[in-house]
Amino acid sequence: MLDKANSNEVWMDTFTNVTRYRSSCAYCGQALTEDTGTITFSLASSENCTKYTTPLSVIVTTNGVDDITATQNGVTIPSKRLDKGQYMLEIDPATGPAYVTKP
Repeated sequence: MLDKANSNEVWMDTFTNVTRYRSSCAYCGQALTEDTGTITFSLASSENCTKYTTPLSVIVTTNGVDDITATQNGVTIPSKRLDKGQYMLEIDPATGPAYVTKP
């Protein structure tokens, strides 16, 4: 199991954090990405999304872009490059839209 966790194939955390993440996924809906680089969640304004919100992992794929900058409410969101043109962001669904741009 430790090998799987070290190779990012399995996520391990406390029961509370896993429950909050799963609840946030269920209550905040799917991440919606627009051509403008705006990312929102389909149910972000729902009462349960606000109650259980926690940052969710969103994978962004870009074409011909070597690096990205992401912000939410004017604060830079760290991005992790997974592969060429593919990045992972942690976005809080209830905090408003996130914006992805070229630096």
